[in-house]
Amino acid sequence: NQLSNIKTRILLLLLCVLFSHAYMQLCAQTLDKRFASTNGEVYTSLQNGDTIYIGGNFTQVGTGRKGLAKFNTGSDKPEINFPELSGNDNAITMEPDGDGGFYLAGSFDSYDGSPITPTSIIHILNGGTIDPSFGTVTDADNSLFALKKKGSRLYVGGGFNYIQGVYRPRLVALNASTGALDNSWIPDVPGNQVLQIDANDSSVFI
Repeated sequence: NQLSNIKTRILLLLLCVLFSHAYMQLCAQTLDKRFASTNGEVYTSLQNGDTIYIGGNFTQVGTGRKGLAKFNTGSDKPEINFPELSGNDNAITMEPDGDGGFYLAGSFDSYDGSPITPTSIIHILNGGTIDPSFGTVTDADNSLFALKKKGSRLYVGGGFNYIQGVYRPRLVALNASTGALDNSWIPDVPGNQVLQIDANDSSVFI
């Protein structure tokens, strides 16, 4: 018992030291005032290599940027030529596609200044162009909160009841290439909104 008490005290002391060190590091951080800020909500961000993307409900990121912005390595301002959203579009969450591009969920009727068929998810390829082979995702407007790509599937979570014209409450899988509903994967209905998803080769975690 005495040896156990000594070990416990040593462990607590180490935890206190580590916590104090982490707290001091956090206190030492300062705001970079050169970094462009938005004039509205940022709902999602994504790092692809050394590039950062942000999405949300804003029209300015230091300069005119609607709903979507890309920051290159070492830059404190967004890339001016990267496509943006427009109108009443907004981005809620994003997920890398594994090839330098990403999926973006929210509400969209245009991209890069051109109208598109209204959809709840778009696939943006490496370089910023929209993937024309990824079809329209309907009936889930603004209630998509989570995306996770695993293999050939894109798992989608949120507060929706219908998606792609089918009653599939709150959690579905789409074909990651086409956006079509994956009818081979029908989970039990979650008891509440799905806010986050992760997956491995055998399980999906929500």
